[in-house]
Formats: sequence, structure tokens, C-alpha cells
Amino acid sequence: MPKHKMRKLDKWCIIPKKVVEAMQVKVGRNWLLMGKKVHQIQNSKFCNPMLIDLWNKISYRAEINIQNHIPPSFHWDIDLADLLLEDSKEAADKFCIISIFLKEKELDNDSTLIKLKEVFNKCYNYDFSTVQNDEGKLPQENRIIYINTICWVESLNQELKIKQDFTEVLCKAIKIMKRGNSLIICVQSLLTRYMAGIIFMLLSLFEKYQCLLPDDEAPASCGQMWILKGFNKSPYTSRVIDYLESIIHSKAPEGMEILETVPVKTLCDNEFYEYLLDLNNNNIQRRLSSLISVEEQKLR
Repeated sequence: MPKHKMRKLDKWCIIPKKVVEAMQVKVGRNWLLMGKKVHQIQNSKFCNPMLIDLWNKISYRAEINIQNHIPPSFHWDIDLADLLLEDSKEAADKFCIISIFLKEKELDNDSTLIKLKEVFNKCYNYDFSTVQNDEGKLPQENRIIYINTICWVESLNQELKIKQDFTEVLCKAIKIMKRGNSLIICVQSLLTRYMAGIIFMLLSLFEKYQCLLPDDEAPASCGQMWILKGFNKSPYTSRVIDYLESIIHSKAPEGMEILETVPVKTLCDNEFYEYLLDLNNNNIQRRLSSLISVEEQKLR
């Protein structure tokens, strides 16, 4: 298979001022909105509805085998290490990767983490249930926290299945971050108000971000890689942590669940909305193309 030409690094996006202002002024339980439990994402404020409809018609077919759509290798046509070290005065040996996982078997099949280890030789793996308790034992180098949710569930439609674990892992990750640290999050999609709201809150704690999509040959289970740099340990960080914990411990009535973590008006009242809309449209189109291509080959 021919090698892809490495594309130039995308420009960093500075955290929108309105995102920071929204988090500075108010964040709390009154943002939570519960509703009827969702079993399938049929519409989204953050994606073209026709794309979601087409994705659902194809991805939920009984004959689709998830094993045919799992990435066997690295599928990002960018030098991830260079991106993380960009503008840094320190070499790679002054950084460490802290990978937070749900199941240890994830680590053997994570091609992105394997690629990172080629440059960052200080790499530590922590079970999400114990990482906070191990704070005193964590390395003191400049930390790059790595979370790959795509390895958590074998499914082409993970978002609704991972949101509780996603919230818990991120809450613990924030607690062990120091000023200047970076965070890498791989997610399959960000279509719900719940997940978009969590990312919105995270952005407010950093200086800049990028979101990368894999190359055109990536399988359909691949999604988005969010890279957040410059953790700023802002005065309201503790309020964000408290709010995440309140989400984690909230008990919904039977048949109900948390649908919204940040008011949709707040999510849509800044350039973050346009960014996310464009990103999701491109992501779904790429995944659809891959899914259809693989399934057509099986029929030949």
C-alpha cells in the first residue's frame, strides 16, 4: 500500500472567547436537562440530518460485521508527535504519555498509542478507576493525557454507549492535569448535546485545540481526534470538576437520561457551533464512504 504524503499541520484554533465567558459566568446543575432515553441518534443540531438518516439506514443493518471496520493500523496522515511538540522549547524526552484505559486489552490494539510511543518513550498506562489515587506516583514530566474511546466498544454507533464512562474518565483526567499539559481524545462522533457539551466545557480549560479526521482509507469505526493544548488551570476548573461529578452521580428516573449538559443556546451562540457542524458533516461523509466501500467489496 503506498504511503500517504504527510499533510501540513492544520492551524490551531484559539478557544473562542464566548466559550470561556460562558464557563466563567455560570456552570452548574441547572444546566442539566433530562428527557426520554435515546436508543438511536436520529437527528442532531450538529450535523446534516440527511447524512444521519443515511448513516442509520446502512450502519444498523444486521449483516454489517464490525470486525470488517476496525482499524488495523495508524490512519492519521499527520505527524502527531510534531503537532504535540510544536512551539515547545522542550524535546520529546521531557514529555510523557499517560494513557487512561477502561480495559487493559485496549492497549495492544491501539495503533495511535503505538505510534506515539515511537517518539515519546516515557509512556504510562493507568486504569481509569485508579488513576486519581495514583496521583502521587504519576511522572512529573510535561503530561500528555491520552484517551481513546473508540477502543471501548466494538460498534459503529458508540456515542450513546460510552457517555457515562467518557464523563468519568475526563473528570479524573482533569484532576491530574497540570498547567501547560495537553489532552488527546479520540471519539467516534459528537452528535448529541450531551457529548458536545462535555467537549465545550473541556475547551474552556485550554489555550487552543485542533480536531483531526483520519485519512480516506481509514475504516468506518474511526472518528475524530481532539487535541487540546495548554491546560490553563483556570479559577473555575474546580467548578467544572464539580459539575462533571454531579453529572456522573445524577440519577435519572426509569426510562429517562441526561440529554443536555450545556444549554443548546450556549453551544450554538459561538464559532464552536460552526466548527463542530462542519466537522461532523465531514466525519459522517468519510465514514459513510468507507462503510459503503467495504460492504460493496464483500458482495463482489
